Amino acid sequence: DLDMYVIIDWHTLTDNNPNTYKEQAKTFFSEISTLYKDTPNVIYEICNEPNGKTVTWDSEIKPYADEIIPVIRKNSPKSLIIVGTPDWCKDLKPVIKNPLNYNNILYSCHFYAGSHKEKLRNEINNAIQNNLPIIVSEWGTTDASGDGEIFEDETKKWIDYLNSKNISFINWSFSNKAEGSAILNSNYNFYEAKEKNETINDYLTNSGKLVKSLYN
Repeated sequence: DLDMYVIIDWHTLTDNNPNTYKEQAKTFFSEISTLYKDTPNVIYEICNEPNGKTVTWDSEIKPYADEIIPVIRKNSPKSLIIVGTPDWCKDLKPVIKNPLNYNNILYSCHFYAGSHKEKLRNEINNAIQNNLPIIVSEWGTTDASGDGEIFEDETKKWIDYLNSKNISFINWSFSNKAEGSAILNSNYNFYEAKEKNETINDYLTNSGKLVKSLYN
């Protein structure tokens, strides 16, 4: 009703390897892709931020994707699917050498403006030159911790770059968590704000104000 895209995300994080809960992921994506098979604005992200020295593209992530993607495609053959990449979605080199053999696939790259700069942009350039479709399915205005100061100049460099390459990007995070990258102040409460006739704009953090200015 709101004319928005929705990403349904299987959140790999402290478990490092997406294969740890592969069978549960199959069950989940089978159910959810059946439920939303006729909803074209639903996007499936099958493994957020695989990480760890032993979790490589060839040995762990690509084999996982080769099992999960057909589960979704059985119910929703044309849906867009995002696949995580090694090292917290920052290492695109092995994907270039051994890409997946499916249509409508995007490979995820994540950045935080205070930690990831020209080197990662160069890696994205290399991926683009090798016909790898990229989406930034997580980015933040702080360093990689998600907390601390806002890196405004570096953030603007990143957004200018992504816009120049027509790469979609999704900010972390629309929340009132007490951390630098949160869009809302930690004292934001929906019901209290509504009673005071206040809007979300009255509770934007410095990061929230910057992000809003970049999306407008």
